[in-house]
Parts: sequence; C-alpha cells; structure tokens
Amino acid sequence: MWVRGHNGHVLNEAADRASRAARRQHEFGLGPDWLDRLIAGIAADCFAAAA
Repeated sequence: MWVRGHNGHVLNEAADRASRAARRQHEFGLGPDWLDRLIAGIAADCFAAAA
C-alpha cells in the first residue's frame, strides 16, 4: 500500500503535483502549453504559502 509521507509539506506537495502533471502530459499527449500553465500554478501556490 502506498502512503504519502510528505502530506502537508508545501515543496514536497509541489514536487508531487509537478511529477503527476508531467506523467499525465506524456500519457495523454498534451501540449507543452498545458504543462507550462500547470507548473506556473504550482509555483504561484508555493510563493503564496511562503508569504
């Protein structure tokens, strides 16, 4: 069974979201613009959490 070991840690959550996004982009053949927008959103969430 898989258990999240970094639940709640902002940077680890961002890394997890980024890795899932990259996998989905590859699996579904989504364009690079989609991934760029998603990564920008993840970065904005990190900056907001740090403020």
